[in-house]
Amino acid sequence: MKKITALALVLCLLLSGCGTRFDKASPFKKFRDDALSSALQQLSADAYGELGTGKLSVGVLRDGRVRFYSFGGASEDTVYSIGLLTQMLTGIAAQNYLDMDAPAVSYLGEGLTLPTWNGQEITVGQLATQTAGLADWPDNLMPGDNPCFGYSDRRFFNYLAQAKLLYEPGTEARDSAVSAALLGNLMEWEVGGKNTRDINLVSAKVIARAGMLSTYMAVPKSDSVPRTVGHYPNGAVSSFRQYDAMGTAAAGYSSAYDMLIFAAACMDQISSYDGASPSFPKLAREAFTAHYEGADGGRGYGCRIDALDGQTVAWQQSVFGGFGAYFGMCMDKGTAVIVLCDRECAVTEIGERLLERLNSGTAQ
Repeated sequence: MKKITALALVLCLLLSGCGTRFDKASPFKKFRDDALSSALQQLSADAYGELGTGKLSVGVLRDGRVRFYSFGGASEDTVYSIGLLTQMLTGIAAQNYLDMDAPAVSYLGEGLTLPTWNGQEITVGQLATQTAGLADWPDNLMPGDNPCFGYSDRRFFNYLAQAKLLYEPGTEARDSAVSAALLGNLMEWEVGGKNTRDINLVSAKVIARAGMLSTYMAVPKSDSVPRTVGHYPNGAVSSFRQYDAMGTAAAGYSSAYDMLIFAAACMDQISSYDGASPSFPKLAREAFTAHYEGADGGRGYGCRIDALDGQTVAWQQSVFGGFGAYFGMCMDKGTAVIVLCDRECAVTEIGERLLERLNSGTAQ
């Protein structure tokens, strides 16, 4: 929970003032191209039929104008687990507080150690780009449907103390929830202080102050929150997972509306910053730039960087914990797409289809 609240603090500071989700105060304008919007709606409806999912929420953004397409009783305000999309928030926040070139171990308390490669230390930036050589998930999680529940800081650092790097840091990229969780720990040490780690923030209130009023860094417990339950591919209902020490890797919950608030703030399409630190769009531009290039594409901080129909796209996907999610953003075109569904299935192809059509600007 401490990592989650530390991230919530960072997001509060970075996104302060970026607007609310209520119609009268919404920073968004309505998407004006009715022909293109109808084409995007049809693509979304076709995808809903293909997926066979219960609920699906889709949002598209272009130059501060949005449209939402929802199915199965969902809306743009329906809250889903965004799973691994949480790592985008973690990555973009980290650079405001951490030196991305510094050894990660330099931010940890006395007596805590991290694995090395022939004496080479892991850097903060390598954690953010998933190039540190760490495994995807720790090998000392509990079995069952909620494996991170009760997973303490002590167990996490006990794992790291004996972990071996899978490859030389900086030479390749592999998905690593361990890296994203460790990045959250580093922010906690820096924001909370090396001697007083417990900063005791109320994450829901902090996120609310950020303007993303339907985004949470833990399972939203209020009955007033329109959250939906997830389903595994066989249709079985998934549990609402708790992530504890792994929180900044996958604990996020959000809505299509809020994820487009995030995208618009990244691209400076809405007012997003109070001026106390470097601008949020500047941080976003740095985070969503390829800091690693490999045979399977590039990596930014908490995201992938690839070409889609000739355009550079920063994106992330999650097929995890009973939910499917895709976020793609083309900063040069001022466009973004979010796809959220209540079944553990891949929705990346759907998101890419929508983003390609959105970037083309044509209904055909």
